[in-house]
Amino acid sequence: MTAAHTPPRVCLITGPTSGLGEATALALAGQGMQLVLLGRNRDKLRDVSSRCVALGAPEPHLLVADMAVQSDVRRAAAEFLATDLPLHVLIHNAGMVNQRRRVTVDGVEETFAVHYVSAFLLTCLLVDRLVASRPATILHTASDIYPYGRLALDDARAERGFQPLGAYARSKLATVQLTRMLAERLLPHGVSVNAYNPGMNYTNLGLSNNSGATKTVADFFWSRIAAPVSDGIEIPVRIASAPDLLAENGALYMRGERKPMVPKATDERVGSALFARSEELAQQRWPAAYGRPAAVRVGDEVRFGVLGAARIAPFALLKQTPSVPGVRVAAVAEEYQSYDDTLAYAKKHAIPRVHRRFEDLLRDDDVDAVYLALPTRMHAAQALATIAAGKHLLCEKPLASNADEARRVHAAAESSGLVVAEAMHSLHHPLVPHLRALLGGGELGELVRVEAGFSAYIPQRDFRFVYELSGGVMLDMGCYPVAFLRAVLGTEPEVRSATATPVAPSVDGVMDSRLAFPNAPDVRLFVAMRSLRRPLEVRMRFIGTRGSVDLLNFIKPEVYHHLVVRSPRGRRVVRVPGGSTYQSQLRAFTEAVRGGPPIVTTTGEAVRTLEVIDAIYREAGLPVRGLG
Repeated sequence: MTAAHTPPRVCLITGPTSGLGEATALALAGQGMQLVLLGRNRDKLRDVSSRCVALGAPEPHLLVADMAVQSDVRRAAAEFLATDLPLHVLIHNAGMVNQRRRVTVDGVEETFAVHYVSAFLLTCLLVDRLVASRPATILHTASDIYPYGRLALDDARAERGFQPLGAYARSKLATVQLTRMLAERLLPHGVSVNAYNPGMNYTNLGLSNNSGATKTVADFFWSRIAAPVSDGIEIPVRIASAPDLLAENGALYMRGERKPMVPKATDERVGSALFARSEELAQQRWPAAYGRPAAVRVGDEVRFGVLGAARIAPFALLKQTPSVPGVRVAAVAEEYQSYDDTLAYAKKHAIPRVHRRFEDLLRDDDVDAVYLALPTRMHAAQALATIAAGKHLLCEKPLASNADEARRVHAAAESSGLVVAEAMHSLHHPLVPHLRALLGGGELGELVRVEAGFSAYIPQRDFRFVYELSGGVMLDMGCYPVAFLRAVLGTEPEVRSATATPVAPSVDGVMDSRLAFPNAPDVRLFVAMRSLRRPLEVRMRFIGTRGSVDLLNFIKPEVYHHLVVRSPRGRRVVRVPGGSTYQSQLRAFTEAVRGGPPIVTTTGEAVRTLEVIDAIYREAGLPVRGLG
């Protein structure tokens, strides 16, 4: 069998027409990478492009833009996004040193604008494409001098005593701080962020703004103390071409060795102020889906309200709070059972306050965050109401009845600055990144087939058998394996076929489907809530050209699971240590609420899972859920 052609990685480099950027571009071109070159001189870009092609690389895509001008950066980003190319590597390399203070048209000292503000802006504009292309990586160029920088966030124009090296150090300190902050925010979304100091290399940096005799003298001495450019590109080339782009994250490399960041680059208070100031200077908000600082301050208690006195709430929330510091359940609301029953539920689970109406809980000032445990048909409407009330939201899976509903929730969440997440607890276990690394590491070769099965017996009186309540096995249970497969494969599938076995009008009790991922061309997915043939199953099998891996229990791996790996290295059984997925989910959510790393189960991820489920229903000839 002939292996499918793997498209080359796509790498965007700023400042690629001389020095380190040029050398990095040519080195990656020699590996066959598809380059996107962003620089301000079209003729120089064309020259580098022709040399890349001569090395056997695909013809680079050229973006003509001045990194000192924010409108240029926005236009270049828009041009790239219009190509529909993926983006696996983003290298911020553009650099310069001014001997005299210059202020850009955007009102920022030029060194800080080019090195930092425009890099922040470009990342903001391209982060969705990076996440969609995951695994992906961002590389920032740092410097030995960064520890001597002073941020002076209130002096963007550097009007208080400009010094060339001081301005340079300031921009590099900000760059290292940003590396740390983005590394925390983006790794859960499949994007790593690192920084490297190439050392003192003989480039045009600092010479281009001199002239005449000054430039000649500077060039004479610089050429005798600086190392060759080739010495400075080892780290970016290694990370950009590594088999696992997520292997390193939040690292700072100084002259080839990983070094700890100095305390001023890890100060959380300064970092938060820098991030907010970056948004102001770039006139661009960081996407909330990737961890915009939330309203609850670090160290505050997160007070939950529960919408729905449901059976799932004790497992997902109520029994987990004693093990997660700083979490308290303050109230519960239920409209679809008697008030006495809700009082009994509250007493059993030590919930101090009961509301008769959902809207009363959303107006409760003692509630910071809502856990939504109502039937699926009500998820979207109550999620939108929760966001409108200014409450953070952890919504039981699935986020909505269909992708259109989920998109509305996602849009509201994005504009709110709140933490809104889907409670897809199974993704909160170390098994997920472990399996993702195993599948992408080459040990199994290229995947040729995946078999996934999830079945259980559900009593027919359950709401899952009622179409008007968004019943059906594919939505209620199938969301688990679809989300898991998307997470470990890191790509998006197409639906090739689907066959449903109805158990009630428009309600699927069994769904057989076949999907095709870019890196897994034949995925056979079976889900059932009533199947004599396969009554109880929670497994997956990944078959590659060189080996296979069998996974038992991808839903609750902390209870029991194992991976059986067969490859040229032999057969081995692997168990990945990890605690309760519900507890890990609650901890991740509350940390995000306090402004920590973003939770992995975002509304954007939920939209993409529901797009697959909707397509399966259509292929099976059944109506999408939520339309009845």
